[in-house]
Amino acid sequence: MKKILIAACLLVSALGQAHAETEIDRLVAASKIIADKIQQGRNAVGGLAYYAVDGKIAPDGTVLPAFITPADVQAYNDSVSDVSQRIYYNTQMMLENQYEETMVELEVAIDTFVDATAVIAVAVEVADKAETTDQNKVAEQEQLQDFVQQNDVTLEQQDVNAYNDALGDVEDLAQDAAAFLAASRIETITSSVDDDAQQFNINMSDAVATYDSANEAIKFAWSTTSFTHTFLGFFSHNNATVSVEEVMGMGQTIYDEQGTLN
Repeated sequence: MKKILIAACLLVSALGQAHAETEIDRLVAASKIIADKIQQGRNAVGGLAYYAVDGKIAPDGTVLPAFITPADVQAYNDSVSDVSQRIYYNTQMMLENQYEETMVELEVAIDTFVDATAVIAVAVEVADKAETTDQNKVAEQEQLQDFVQQNDVTLEQQDVNAYNDALGDVEDLAQDAAAFLAASRIETITSSVDDDAQQFNINMSDAVATYDSANEAIKFAWSTTSFTHTFLGFFSHNNATVSVEEVMGMGQTIYDEQGTLN
């Protein structure tokens, strides 16, 4: 019996949620009343004209059902306003989407870095061999010499440039992704931009956020207006920054445990 009651309660709850009226439901209802009366008006006009030509008199009040009342107009305009004012795609959602998109770009940049590293990784092998060479032993010095002479261990500047560029791209994209995710969690930012969107009647689907690491700033701009909103210094005050030492230490830990970036 207890299980049946629980199931019944869950069913009632689900039905209640499924049938919860929204502002779009109200717009559908209100606009349909207007649309139905307009059609009734067309029908009445067509029928009245037809029978007038035939000399047949329609009764008083024939058009009455087609009249649009002040209450109909109020309900319709209120529902239009509700839909217009409602935020369906908010700042938090927009920032989370930008975070996900930037993470995809970051994965590509990491792959490029790994490829660029592989091209110049011979320098790592040279460093290992040179470091273990006993410079007091001619035989070991000659072994090192033979290695560098018999193998292509020189570095091309374009390969180094590719490595440096990939490294810079990873930093930029990692900063952007982290900033978007952090900003999506800071209510002061999301609620303020949501208020902007509602006040100026602009959609967050037309917005884009950019992060400036130099000023620790995140800027919101819209393709449909010149209005922008910039927030400065919010990240360090919301525990959303890490030091170089923390980054390098975590990277070393990951490298030691997984050895995936060699």
